[in-house]
Amino acid sequence: REVILWDQETGLRLRSVRLGGTGFSMSADGRRVLLGTGYSVRFFDILEGKLLAETDQVWGQHVNSVSISLDSTHALTAHDARCLKLWDLATMTCLRTLEG
Repeated sequence: REVILWDQETGLRLRSVRLGGTGFSMSADGRRVLLGTGYSVRFFDILEGKLLAETDQVWGQHVNSVSISLDSTHALTAHDARCLKLWDLATMTCLRTLEG
């Protein structure tokens, strides 16, 4: 996957970043991207083009989808093992696992 950042006023292409993964979510301000990459989660600043944080392997559970909270402080991920995980994006710490 490729994320392309456009200037809304001029229509000019500002930056593009190639990202591979299974789930994708952009922050409300358009600056950050959360990406499920197989068995881990990565959080990018696409304006700077750098990785902000990354989880370790998520306990052997494939990441199917990801979502960022409106204030960009938390994320929710869905996994093959029929569970959701709530993450603190500042520390990439799993705060809670919901199963079912």
